[in-house]
Amino acid sequence: MRLQKGKNESQQKNADALRGIRSRYYSGYRNVFQERGLQYESMHRDPAKKDLVPHPVDIVDKKSLLYQITGQTHLEGCPSWHHQMVGDISNTRLSVIAQTETQGIKIIEAVQRKDRRFCLGLQFHPEVAVGKHINKEQNANAFMDYDTAMSFFRAFIEAGKEMPEEEWDIAA
Repeated sequence: MRLQKGKNESQQKNADALRGIRSRYYSGYRNVFQERGLQYESMHRDPAKKDLVPHPVDIVDKKSLLYQITGQTHLEGCPSWHHQMVGDISNTRLSVIAQTETQGIKIIEAVQRKDRRFCLGLQFHPEVAVGKHINKEQNANAFMDYDTAMSFFRAFIEAGKEMPEEEWDIAA
């Protein structure tokens, strides 16, 4: 997902920086996706397809960006809307930093490239939690709290301020 279209290559690299976990893999690691066959009634997708579903995520690496950003090992109410997910990340430069378990299947919820300053891929959508709280939606409290959701964006902005443009290697 592109946030905006850049006017030149440099601006486009910055615009691409918030790509989701699936986009990240489609661009460089096409072999990591698998259709896992979870039922739509699972905790990852609303069977009526009207709203995202909140579910817990466990941060499994305390040295990860995700832990640094949130300060938590367990996140409640992570907004989800998926039936495909990252499968095997072996032979990549990625590390699993968060997961959940559904129907006996461990699902990768976040990955990181530790050889980069800030390369984080999420399978969930903190932006949805932010919107639900801002709009005071009826089910907002079922999703991650506003401060936790906003912490992702604050960290991204801070990383962008500190990182020289030549290090923004988005497609690597």
